[in-house]
Amino acid sequence: RRKNSICSSEITSREEKNTLQQTVIYILTIWMFPNRHERTGAALIAKIAVDKAAFGFDKLFDYSIPPELDRRAKPGCRVLVSFGAGAQKRQGMIFEIAAEPENPEAKIKNISFVLDRESVLSPELMLLARHLANRTFCPLFEAVKAMLPPGLNYKPAYRYFAAEKEGATDEEQRVIN
Repeated sequence: RRKNSICSSEITSREEKNTLQQTVIYILTIWMFPNRHERTGAALIAKIAVDKAAFGFDKLFDYSIPPELDRRAKPGCRVLVSFGAGAQKRQGMIFEIAAEPENPEAKIKNISFVLDRESVLSPELMLLARHLANRTFCPLFEAVKAMLPPGLNYKPAYRYFAAEKEGATDEEQRVIN
């Protein structure tokens, strides 16, 4: 018998199939209409998988989308966010966009910057990342990293050298070298 989905051999119950179908429909809706809550005037909330989060804290974190980033922040885009008490800048991946946070009493930080002009992961790849994280017990962002195109995470390294100076004294030449 032919399998209907990439996960059909792993899914055993009807509840799992229904949950998977609802998730796919939700992700596709968000993907096609990322700014659908715009008319409410309320800030949108992005559900983000954060890089280097401890396995015990591996979940989607709520971040507010500032109005200036509203058009660029879409599911599948990488972002920079402040994470933890030290407010360290970390990379994250937007998985969902919602009208309200999961916990209304929690303090919600803003997204600092959207790194991509276009989404780098399709809804199917984001769904596959969730599946990988659940089945292989890796953090969600690590599953995302496996799907990112090569070269996206390279950082240029800058090195500065002193130029040779004509007529330099021996002391100046030693400092330059």
